[in-house]
Amino acid sequence: MAEGFLGFVNGLIDNLWGMLKTLYENFGLVLLLLVAVLVVLVIIALIIVAVAALIGITLSLVAVMKFLLIAIAIAIVLEIVAIVTLVMIIIRVFNDDTLSIYEMWYAIGDAFADVLLSATEIFLILKVASRLAKLVKLANGVGKLAILIKRCGSVAKFMKMITEVKSITKLFQVVTKLDDVGKVVSSLGKVDDFIRAVNAFDDLPKVIGKFNGAAKFGETVKALGGMDEFIKATKKLGGVDNLIEGMAKFKNTDDFLKALKSCDNYDDLLKQADEMAKAGDEGAKSVDESGKALDDAAKKGEAVDGDPFNRTQEELDSLASDPAHGNKIDIKSMREREVGLALEKSGKVPGPITRDPSGAAEFIDNTGQLWDVKGFNSNFPPKKGGYTLQKSMNSIMESLSHGENVMLDTKNLSTEHLAELLAEIKKLGLDSKVIPWPL
Repeated sequence: MAEGFLGFVNGLIDNLWGMLKTLYENFGLVLLLLVAVLVVLVIIALIIVAVAALIGITLSLVAVMKFLLIAIAIAIVLEIVAIVTLVMIIIRVFNDDTLSIYEMWYAIGDAFADVLLSATEIFLILKVASRLAKLVKLANGVGKLAILIKRCGSVAKFMKMITEVKSITKLFQVVTKLDDVGKVVSSLGKVDDFIRAVNAFDDLPKVIGKFNGAAKFGETVKALGGMDEFIKATKKLGGVDNLIEGMAKFKNTDDFLKALKSCDNYDDLLKQADEMAKAGDEGAKSVDESGKALDDAAKKGEAVDGDPFNRTQEELDSLASDPAHGNKIDIKSMREREVGLALEKSGKVPGPITRDPSGAAEFIDNTGQLWDVKGFNSNFPPKKGGYTLQKSMNSIMESLSHGENVMLDTKNLSTEHLAELLAEIKKLGLDSKVIPWPL
């Protein structure tokens, strides 16, 4: 047993020693080959990074990976040959009665050394492949950083941006994970907003994924008033998921923003959504009845409740189509039409009125004057978006500052609040520009 073990070890060592001796005798050539291989690998690495930095892709790796696959295939073939040779030697030596136990195991050890060498070749090639895989990741990151530099406008601005990032490592991880960092920055409109997002969220790519892509993410951020407001909203509501679900509870962004401003937390936001929905259902019945009467009259070709302009169905639809919301007709826009027609009929607004195609105001009268429709609600507490004199006057003054007169929808105002608001309007000398209905 000891004799066989000794023969196996000696056969293994002699094979390996012979290889080392050959390398030593040709040391100059071996050293030259090693240097050449290292230089080639460095050049390949530089090309990969350079290509990624310039055009943001790593197509040059395709050829390299094919070469590695061929090398692995050759190494596997050599390994199979070595194993087959080892098996054949084992069969031969055990059938050769002339060999001693030492000689038998010596031959086996020598053949086993070839198996080990072939396995080592496969290991080294796989190691190189894994390093190249890491290089791919690095190259992609470099390419995406190059896009970010381009978005910044200059290297100097990029360096300034770097100083605002809490962690450069985190920035690199984010741009590496994102499929198209340029698209994300474009959707936000500002590189600064991108950096704020990187600083604010632990996993920005995951956050963007919740919005099903960069475009929807950017739209949401802009709708909320920018990245700072978006971040505040996620904190107030307890996370991005609650923000998305909360927005879905409201019919439009304006209602959501109003509730968001006055709510304390996510549960409070949901309560306001329910209250708005109930109020909307009650108002819808009234508006639907009014709208139905208008539509029925138009279809019959009759004047609409004394309408001197005898509007057609198409013209009525136009008055209720809101360009600011994709020309949709909803409860709000139908109520605006009702208010506009009533004031036109009363003679307080020169008719015929038409919808403002820009969406900036609601209507344009016969003289070209713009009119905005404002409505305030006494049915909610101020904290939840209900009427206050200050907020109502601020809203009216904003419209007036844009050259728009105001049609004041008083339907949801209490008698007390209506009297207070009309008194303030008269006090400021605005009663010719702010016309209430109904009184």
